[in-house]
Amino acid sequence: MPIIKDIFKDFGFQFTSRYVYDSGEVSALSPFSKMVKARESLDLTNAHITGVSKLILNISGITHPTYAKYLEIYARKNNTGTLFRVTTINLDSAFSTTISFTGESFEALDSVESGKLFDSVPLETKAIEISNNRVFLGNNKDEFDADTTGNGIEITYNSSASNAQTLTDSSDASNPISYFRYSNDITNDRVTGFANSPFSNSSLYKIGYAFYDEYFRTRGVEKYIDFETGNFAYPIYPDFTLKRNDTLGSIPTWAKYYQIVMTKNLSKDFSLEGYASNYFWILNDSSATRIKTLTDSKKGEVKYFVIDLSGMIRSGYTYTYQEGDRININFDTTATANEANNTKIIRNLRVIGQADNLLYIEFSAKDGFTIDAWDAANKTEVYRLFFEVYSPKAETDTTIFFECGTLRTVASDFTNNNDTTTFDISANTIEGDMIFQNIEVKGYSAASSVSSTAEALPTDDSLDQSYKVLIRKVDGTKSGSTWSTNAGKPLIMYDGKQRNRSKSKIRYSGKYIQGTSINPISSFDAFSQEEVPYENGEITSLVRTSKLQNEGSVMLAICERETASLYIGEQVFSDTTGSQIVSTSDKVIGTVRNLKGSFGCVHKKSVFSYGGNVYWWDNNNKKVLKYGVNGLLPISDIGMSSYFLDKSGDAVGFFDPFLDIYHIRFTSDTVSVGFSNKRNRWVSFYDLDPVEGNYRADKMILFKGTSAYESLNTTFLSLLGTSRTASIKYVMNTQLPEVPKNIKIYSNMTVADYSQGNDVKATLLDVDLTNENGQATDVVESNFLHEDTVLFAHILRDKNSTGGLIEGEYMVGQLHELLLNLKDTSQEMRINNILVDTDVSAGHIS
Repeated sequence: MPIIKDIFKDFGFQFTSRYVYDSGEVSALSPFSKMVKARESLDLTNAHITGVSKLILNISGITHPTYAKYLEIYARKNNTGTLFRVTTINLDSAFSTTISFTGESFEALDSVESGKLFDSVPLETKAIEISNNRVFLGNNKDEFDADTTGNGIEITYNSSASNAQTLTDSSDASNPISYFRYSNDITNDRVTGFANSPFSNSSLYKIGYAFYDEYFRTRGVEKYIDFETGNFAYPIYPDFTLKRNDTLGSIPTWAKYYQIVMTKNLSKDFSLEGYASNYFWILNDSSATRIKTLTDSKKGEVKYFVIDLSGMIRSGYTYTYQEGDRININFDTTATANEANNTKIIRNLRVIGQADNLLYIEFSAKDGFTIDAWDAANKTEVYRLFFEVYSPKAETDTTIFFECGTLRTVASDFTNNNDTTTFDISANTIEGDMIFQNIEVKGYSAASSVSSTAEALPTDDSLDQSYKVLIRKVDGTKSGSTWSTNAGKPLIMYDGKQRNRSKSKIRYSGKYIQGTSINPISSFDAFSQEEVPYENGEITSLVRTSKLQNEGSVMLAICERETASLYIGEQVFSDTTGSQIVSTSDKVIGTVRNLKGSFGCVHKKSVFSYGGNVYWWDNNNKKVLKYGVNGLLPISDIGMSSYFLDKSGDAVGFFDPFLDIYHIRFTSDTVSVGFSNKRNRWVSFYDLDPVEGNYRADKMILFKGTSAYESLNTTFLSLLGTSRTASIKYVMNTQLPEVPKNIKIYSNMTVADYSQGNDVKATLLDVDLTNENGQATDVVESNFLHEDTVLFAHILRDKNSTGGLIEGEYMVGQLHELLLNLKDTSQEMRINNILVDTDVSAGHIS
């Protein structure tokens, strides 16, 4: 926009602002300021004032978040249209609390950002993931919970106090008058002292309030009242009260702020008030006879009633007929100087058409009225034909409210039951959509009024009478085509219904562009979303996959009953041979496709992603799943299908990156079971029972209680905060009964202690050996010998039999379990290999 010399000549301005954070992200726009009206509405009584060249914006008292770096201020012409940046304030340094606005502006804000009430960040989300520099949210709750009994605030219209605005006749300051009386004195304005903008004639408005949480999210308009202006009545300013009433329910706990909201004019799309310079009737005869005085005998012969807009046109107030327009006419039927004694007839009639300065109006005998002859002494011709021509507003299914007041704190205004806040004319919260305007209207003299019925704009010589009159007009334009009000952000009515979660929808943020200051990663739009098939069930987790890490394109949406793959920025097609073709797409989520197998997940904590593989537990099918380069596989079928069939309770998955093992644990168990990716099989049970797990580099991080524990640390033999012996159990299955004879243990440990009789450390390790026959034996440190780091020992006999370890029965069985207990807390204990020498038994114990 160029610099405007007289910036308020034809329109007003509204202002808003937003923060730019140190991360490059931006906030939603603040509530809009009140309309700074066009200069026609300003009280510029000094004749030397010909315009307004600048406006001072006061931003003192600003309190901003510590991470807010800049404050951008935007302006728009009137209360619609494009927002332009006016200035940017650096919040990290001292800044002026006043800004001079001269109309100069810079880049425009796009329509998506300017129309956004707030970033559509859900109240709750059950799945979150980052991909391609965007945040993805799945299974979201967007709506506040419905009130069970009510919201605890009632709004009341105070009709007796709603006529507070008084206009003062400049010739008689003690005599309040209605605004449509003319003044004989053309040197003075008719009425002064109108500080508040009036509302349109005979129009309906709705006034209500909305709650906002601490992030300025709202569910819409809570309650409202109807406010209807009179038909050519005194200007009315609405007076209403908000009251806390605990019998009507409780104020929502999330409601931190509230704001007054109001609709625009619900009755009219356009309004122009004025004074007719002349009037006449056209009879329904062959000559279309025009008459100035209507008698009762002629009422049935009238075809049209016509009023002459010449004076208004000469004053710069034009009208162009549109089909459907109507007119309110106020007829003063008694020609006396004292308006209080006059009898008025108000008619609402249909406008049929227009011919230049003449307006043709539908007339029927039931609308009959007479107007007294010209009163030369009081010059009543002009003001006795006061009119409002308007376009009725089409009915809509949705009523739109607009923010129009100051954001107020709920806790401050409604601390206790029965606390009230009244909004009256002095509060200046609600302003009308029009302005009062003193205008000079040209009219006919008594000699020419009857004969001046031609369909042509008369000359200034014919309009030889001037009158100072007062009208209400739409602010910002003489033609009355623009409603300039304090309308801020739009809201709709809250219907009180409980909304369900968007269980199958995925919303995504703006894209962070690396190397630039553009960072809309926390900016969410309500329409930036995609949906997985509803039959999949609700989304449990969103997880990146191996293709995403290599090429940035695929994410899994793991749902209750199915799992879908989401192609980020790509689209998948199938050719005639059935082959898949992947191409780039301008959509953020290009293709959504269900994986084969009908596997899902309800236990979110079981889902774990590492190294391009994704693991989870499907409780419906009682299977553990792994998704990788080979697709989706039920790894629980690898030798463990029967083990998982009877598993119950919540499943928790965690990963040991050092050993490349996925662990899964059920809350009904005290141990976890591990799947090795290197060996592609289940390898062992572990005494691990965390509530959740994660990893950092090659370390496993486990959470239990209020603590977090890290593997591979320097505190040895400490498990989930408890000092304990580390145990490894090995199982030996043989087809024939065998007798374990010797054991060798290969390690990288320091095993020697030459102060001991066998040169082996006294607190190092021991071995417990049992079999299916109930036999058991022990091998302790004193039984071992060593050579470098290799330990070897003879396996003794069944300690439970007669003779014990030395002379008891041999350990004979087909299923031996060897439990290796590691006890040395001074070093890292790594077992490289264990060898057990066995002899085949003759089939009996001896």
